[in-house]
Amino acid sequence: MYVIYGSSEAEPIAVRAFTEEKDPRCGYAVGAIHPWLEWKLANTQRLMNGEEAGELLVRGPHVVLPLGKEWFETGDIGYVKEGALFLTARKGNGTVIGGKQHYQVEHYLQHMEGIRKVAALAHENAFAIMFEGDRKVNEVHKALDEVMDSTYIKDIKKVDHLPVDRRHRSKIMYHQLKQ
Repeated sequence: MYVIYGSSEAEPIAVRAFTEEKDPRCGYAVGAIHPWLEWKLANTQRLMNGEEAGELLVRGPHVVLPLGKEWFETGDIGYVKEGALFLTARKGNGTVIGGKQHYQVEHYLQHMEGIRKVAALAHENAFAIMFEGDRKVNEVHKALDEVMDSTYIKDIKKVDHLPVDRRHRSKIMYHQLKQ
């Protein structure tokens, strides 16, 4: 099995074997960027791990570019380390808080048994976290204490349902979350 990362306008962007396990605190590991693509990171910010994360821009023979544009803006924020692309945030929710971005927090918590979905909303200086699952709020808080300073957690709420997109039924609809 493989993880194939891309969008309708540019797929594949990156591919990795599903068995290649990466540290979930780094963000979503989506694999090596396809060799025939040109890529760059725009508007970079330094993360706690020292990496510079920015919005991924790509172009290549299979990329559909918007009229008048030289690069396709993916809307995904990440960094490349040791040949692998790690996604750390989505544009519009990409504030760096305590050296981390929201996908890094979400991906870490999704590796906890009993957690189905997680949304971490970046505020000025802290994350508001909502999750679906069987875990208790204090257990989630304790897990986060192992990877980040609790002053960067504004709130943690257990919810029955996190809104997701109709097409994939997996992408969190952050704009619909009630804080």
